[in-house]
Amino acid sequence: MKKTGILLLCFGLVVVFTNSCKKDVAVPIQLENSTQDPVPGVTIAGSSDKGATYFDYLPDTIIGDYYAYTANYLMDLDGDNTNDLEFKSACNHGGTGHVYSAGLAILDTSVSIAMTADSIYPFRFSSGDTIRNGFNWYFKPINQSYSLAITFSYDYVYYPSSINVSYPGWNNNTGYIGVRKRKADGSFIYGWINAEVAWVYQLKIKERYFGGT
Repeated sequence: MKKTGILLLCFGLVVVFTNSCKKDVAVPIQLENSTQDPVPGVTIAGSSDKGATYFDYLPDTIIGDYYAYTANYLMDLDGDNTNDLEFKSACNHGGTGHVYSAGLAILDTSVSIAMTADSIYPFRFSSGDTIRNGFNWYFKPINQSYSLAITFSYDYVYYPSSINVSYPGWNNNTGYIGVRKRKADGSFIYGWINAEVAWVYQLKIKERYFGGT
């Protein structure tokens, strides 16, 4: 294995995610190492259950460019024609400073993301790690009309005042995002997304698996 709009006002700089979104274009491919039997409430980063399929992004889906300013990418985890996640990139720069960021938004109230203990970033799993119920899971409340935003990395510089706020997070790192979706009976379906953050603002989606019972 190889792998609309939200408005942010910050010291006079405005970031608007209003451009058109890329759609999910990956083709499902059978995992070569899908030999393990399903284990309820558990999935392994970089692997899948027997008989499952996953999405291999060939080439990697790249979200964000220095000259694109903003970019969005919608993801439907389980193929039910409902978008579950929206990946976002912002690269706004000018004479007084810049705002660079990469993140995602949870769109579906049944979907949650495994977070670090301080709830700042998505937990970065390594290949072979177990993704399970015991982690700090973030979800969108049922009564919340707007999406729940999560940050991978953030860098803000305002030159006249020498303000520099940086949250490196996933920057220049590759890892697995733990995801799960609540079923009608209250149990969860687990999965992972293999992603990379480059240059603070650029996201790369490499592959994903969803369907662990």
